[in-house]
Amino acid sequence: MGYDYKGFSARLSFRYQGNVVSSIRSLPQLNGYSAPQYKFDLVIKQRIPVKFADLELFLNAINFTNVPRESFIDYPNGRQTTSVSYTGAQFQLGIRLRN
Repeated sequence: MGYDYKGFSARLSFRYQGNVVSSIRSLPQLNGYSAPQYKFDLVIKQRIPVKFADLELFLNAINFTNVPRESFIDYPNGRQTTSVSYTGAQFQLGIRLRN
C-alpha cells in the first residue's frame, strides 16, 4: 500500500511465507519445518529540489514489528518448537543527493 504526493512517497508492505521444510531426516515424522512468517516494512521518502540537484531524505523500517523466526518438528502426537530467533527491527535513516 502506498501514497505519493509531489515529492513525498510512503510505502507499507506485508510479506508472508507459509511453512517450509527446513531439514529432511531419515523418518518423515522427524523432518524440521519453519513456521509461517510475516513481516511489515515501511519506506518513507521526501524529495527536496535544490538548485544543482535533488536532495532526498528517507527512512526505511524493515521488520519493524520484530516478528520471530520459529522452527519446529511435527510429531504425530503434536508439534515441538526447536528454535525461536528474533532478527530485530532494522531502521535506516539517510540523505541522498541526486543530480
